Amino acid sequence: MKLSLPHAVRGFVLAAVGSILGFGAEAMAQRLTNEFSLTVGTGNYLGDIGGSDVDSRGFVFDLHPQATRISVTGQYGYAIAAGLFVDGAFSYVGLYDDDAFTASGPRRARNLHFRNQVLELAVRGRWVVWDGPNFRSAAETYPSLHVFAGFGGFHHNPQTRLRAEADNSSAWYDLRELRTEGQAEPYGPLALSVATGFGMNWRLGTGWMVGWEASWRWTNTDYLDDVSGAYGNPSEMTELAAQLSSQADLFAIQAADPSWGESELVHFQWNESGAPLRGNPERNDGFGTLQFKLTKLLDGARLPTRGRATQRALRAGKRRARNARKGPGLLQRWKHRNRF
Repeated sequence: MKLSLPHAVRGFVLAAVGSILGFGAEAMAQRLTNEFSLTVGTGNYLGDIGGSDVDSRGFVFDLHPQATRISVTGQYGYAIAAGLFVDGAFSYVGLYDDDAFTASGPRRARNLHFRNQVLELAVRGRWVVWDGPNFRSAAETYPSLHVFAGFGGFHHNPQTRLRAEADNSSAWYDLRELRTEGQAEPYGPLALSVATGFGMNWRLGTGWMVGWEASWRWTNTDYLDDVSGAYGNPSEMTELAAQLSSQADLFAIQAADPSWGESELVHFQWNESGAPLRGNPERNDGFGTLQFKLTKLLDGARLPTRGRATQRALRAGKRRARNARKGPGLLQRWKHRNRF
């Protein structure tokens, strides 16, 4: 078989480039495999309840580990190009926080708490920015790093309890319809989210991957915790709404600051001289997840239409490089033809 020098050089160059970039035909076929993932982990919230101090919104530094709840996500990833996916995801995220967890005097004295169960449907774009095969030899298990961003819609329903009830753990009350801040209309149960995050996967070589993902959602609602503006007028609420709106009492006041007395209660309830702020209406609430991920690579996924010419060229380069390795060396062929 004749093989000229330019063909040999081209074959080896294409093979080397494909190996370095991880864009060989085999690697591309692997990366363009669609996938289904199940992730389980934690859910945490930042908003008007809890926090490190009354004015702080120091992102993850304000999170309370003791308020962590569970999150679960089912996700389908559709490959549109090498290392580029469109994901559809459905998530359950449990949220909780309590003013008792903060060292802030005013928030602790306010004595509010909540729980919420978020059901989210989202779409996002995911980009594999680093893939282990670029630097591995024959190992079947290797890592990859990805980043993602997207948007979604979710349903939520904040609840709370009466601190004064004898059995404080049994009676949870839905807050939206109660309008605990004296709203003219209840806020809606639906809201929008924008998600960003990153994660890592380890391919196991058996059609499976394991990994983790960290994500944060910015939302367009300030009512994940039912707290946003000022205290409402109790005379314009139901008795239950008035009780749940302001739960500050002498015990909470003195737990926040032993020098405070009943005179401080006026700052944590509606009064005729003005309605003190119950929350911060200038910032919306957000929530995040940290999840462990199990992924099944789905066989039989079709390669995308765009880029097939590039794929054929890379496969041809790999074949030429393979033939070059199998055939006699260039120097031996020239010696056989008595060129030396």
